[in-house]
Amino acid sequence: MEDEAIEVLSFLLDTDVISQLAKQDPIASVIEWLAGCGDEAVYLSVVTIEEIREGIEMMPLRKKRNHPISG
Repeated sequence: MEDEAIEVLSFLLDTDVISQLAKQDPIASVIEWLAGCGDEAVYLSVVTIEEIREGIEMMPLRKKRNHPISG
């Protein structure tokens, strides 16, 4: 039996890509691309997670409560 190569494609997402999820008017092609990726194919670095956390911390309290990522 021959060994078959399995292709695994995964993506390390940057803060700019993740921030599109929280925008009122996101770039449609980015959202469509993300929707087409499986959950098992996308990853976040600790740098991206920290940048998102810092961005949320800098928001006024009113905006934090309604922010889709801060929940």
